[in-house]
Amino acid sequence: MPRIVRETLLSVRDLMATMGPFLLIAIAALVAVYVLLDPAPPKHVVLATGPEGSAYEAFGKRYAAELKRYDVLLRFVPNQWRAEMTEAKVREQFEGEKKDDVAQMIRLITANLDNPIEQEGDKAHMTYGDRYDVKFIREDGVWKIKDPD
Repeated sequence: MPRIVRETLLSVRDLMATMGPFLLIAIAALVAVYVLLDPAPPKHVVLATGPEGSAYEAFGKRYAAELKRYDVLLRFVPNQWRAEMTEAKVREQFEGEKKDDVAQMIRLITANLDNPIEQEGDKAHMTYGDRYDVKFIREDGVWKIKDPD
């Protein structure tokens, strides 16, 4: 074997012997951080928007349309519950003991989106399933879900 090839192979072998353990530790650390931090995006987002026709409302609608592509639920919360609506409460509702009930409710509502919405002033409702009714309320010119069941 020629001397240059032998020295090059020895250099590559020495490099792998010294850098290999550091690379393995770095890769293992990155994988561990990825698994522990769970960087998946949320499936439920709560957003308060401005009055009808405002830039905030337009942004909220565009944002909702964009999130729908990724199967993320955007919920507009009525003003009376906005202060009480914390991330922990939303997470408990969608990931806690009632998560199967909430998922079923969302599937039923989604399947019945073509049902008529009956409006009476600033209140409205839409029936879905056999016995359920979504109640809406208009606040600041924006329709919000008051009670989904």
